[in-house]
Amino acid sequence: MKPVQIVMDEQLLARLDRAARRRKLSRSAFIRQSVEAALSSDQLQALVEAERQAYRKQPLSAAERAAFRELSKAQERVLQGLSRGERW
Repeated sequence: MKPVQIVMDEQLLARLDRAARRRKLSRSAFIRQSVEAALSSDQLQALVEAERQAYRKQPLSAAERAAFRELSKAQERVLQGLSRGERW
């Protein structure tokens, strides 16, 4: 790993240190995890936007929309069952 020097105000540094302590991480580990999470989030947002663009170019058919609605309903039923303690 390479050392990196950053500058931040005291209030932000205090918040960072509290968050790192709560997670039992060093300041450096917390910053690394936070940067990785931010970059992963950016990548996910780019993929979601690419998917949106693709569906704008070729929208779902009525049958595909109906199938997705049914799938969503089934997923919701499974999640509700799991929240009530039911098993798969």
